[in-house]
Amino acid sequence: MTGLVWSRLGIFFGGISLLFSPILRRQIFDHSRETKSQPGKVQKTSILFLLSKTSAGLGSFCIVYAVSLGSVSFVQALSGMQYVFLLCLAIPLSLRFPKVFDEKLSFSDWVQKVGAIILIGIGLWLATQSGVTLFL
Repeated sequence: MTGLVWSRLGIFFGGISLLFSPILRRQIFDHSRETKSQPGKVQKTSILFLLSKTSAGLGSFCIVYAVSLGSVSFVQALSGMQYVFLLCLAIPLSLRFPKVFDEKLSFSDWVQKVGAIILIGIGLWLATQSGVTLFL
């Protein structure tokens, strides 16, 4: 069995283990009863959950496929780009949904984020300049 299967099994059993605690179990089921009184909200949340899980599964498959095509180190270097993509996606969403993305960032936080993007870009550039055949 691959690491992907083991990690998914670990996440599943970790989630199931939350039901062993009476306090957590009560909180989970109480919240479940509260949301049943709002069927429109439950349906919207369910659709978003399914889309999220589907895209995560597709992303995992694409990473495994990319590793099978070429260099593992290059795929790892590319995985740093997910944080750049996430930041670029979060900025317009935070403007559209300010209550959901309620995070106040200082100037030094933005400097750190821009510095991290620059370092990720340099790392990706170095990976492409290594001379290794990246894809077959």
